[in-house]
Amino acid sequence: MNPALLNQHGTYPIEILGGSVLLISVVLTLAWLVYLYR
Repeated sequence: MNPALLNQHGTYPIEILGGSVLLISVVLTLAWLVYLYR
């Protein structure tokens, strides 16, 4: 098995997970602000 390929596939899902968590946090924050100031 190619170590470089393994490393690439090992870090890729972590980046997607981090981006998803960040995106969800922003969406929840905006939704909370809209709920407060409605």
